[in-house]
Amino acid sequence: MPIYANQDLVAQSDEMEGWNTPLNRRASFHNLHRIIRYGFSVRAPDVLKLTSCIDARIAELGSVQQMCSSDFFSAMVVLRGEQLVYEQYAPDFAPHQAHTIMSITKTMTHLIMGRCVEDGLIDLNAKVCDYLPEIGSGYADAIIQNVLDMNIVNDYSEDYSDLHTTALLHNASMGWRLPAANVRLTSNREFLCTIGSNDLLNHSGEVNYKSASTDVLAWIAERVSGQALRDHLIRIVEAAGIERGKAKPFDGRSVWPAIQGGKAVGRDGVVIASPQELAVLRGRWKYIRSGREDSQRAPRLFDVVKDPGETTDLAGEKPDLVGELDKATREFLPMMANVATRGRGPGGSRSRRGSPWRNDPLLIALDEDRDSQLSAAELGQAEAKLQALDKNSDGKLSADELGLRRR
Repeated sequence: MPIYANQDLVAQSDEMEGWNTPLNRRASFHNLHRIIRYGFSVRAPDVLKLTSCIDARIAELGSVQQMCSSDFFSAMVVLRGEQLVYEQYAPDFAPHQAHTIMSITKTMTHLIMGRCVEDGLIDLNAKVCDYLPEIGSGYADAIIQNVLDMNIVNDYSEDYSDLHTTALLHNASMGWRLPAANVRLTSNREFLCTIGSNDLLNHSGEVNYKSASTDVLAWIAERVSGQALRDHLIRIVEAAGIERGKAKPFDGRSVWPAIQGGKAVGRDGVVIASPQELAVLRGRWKYIRSGREDSQRAPRLFDVVKDPGETTDLAGEKPDLVGELDKATREFLPMMANVATRGRGPGGSRSRRGSPWRNDPLLIALDEDRDSQLSAAELGQAEAKLQALDKNSDGKLSADELGLRRR
């Protein structure tokens, strides 16, 4: 069966990925969750209720008019307390659509780090290597406060006018592009450990912007807190009351009820599952077993603090711990979503990339919960939604109004 590399993720002749080329970039930013190899989204169970109280003066501001008419504009929402005072959307974007948050992730990470500092888990005057002994010279001796302030120098560059900037290589480890044919695919943390530096001191007096620094900080937060990054993010989203998210659930548990003063919520560990292997990470211990019950492959146990490369199997030395963690993997399996049956469109047809259901902008606009089918409630709201899409009130939906224009 012939196969070929996903052209969305292949670096083109100008070194940008297919999705990131000028003709595709705008549509890609609106659909990045459908393009990249992996990612996740979060939504809150309790939603902040907003009251619409539009201030018409905002639309009259020259700066707002300039921004909202620019080629890079997608959406603008202005909140004051619990009031929605202004909102505007580009013709190819709508309130229900997902958009990658990009570097808002840095704000999220700083909130997580702040909580770790408040809990006494991190000393801002300590060095990165005090928490990540395996990190490379690009961060090892950096003071954590300087990393937070984007105030260090290393060989990671994020200059997108340079088509060979390190940030584009970082994209491969994040699943945003495919590595070159002769380059081994590395994990994000493996990549971070390859960053080097001969002098960390920033002599320029200016911010030295590096997305890799955010990833290093998130890694530290996970290690000192014993909680997965996704759990920290769930906590932030639930505290903010964010309503919408892409319909892709992931394993995570909120501790927001405990923060609110309700009953405590614990977390036993992180479970990773695939058809080939099951793994559970609890504290310093990572247990791996085959995903098939009839497999003859022996389970493995690693101390990821002393042995981050997972080279020494300790399963034979700690049978009780192996039994305990094996039980955790078996208890997790019934909670897994049956991904084989997700994504069915009307009539039970499987939704695939390129199918009429996936690419029909009208169906997508009406599919509020993104489950690839129209419920009775969604059909009941169809007339109002179609009228809302008809921006010029001419009784017709143009390509622009359906979001088919590509800039």
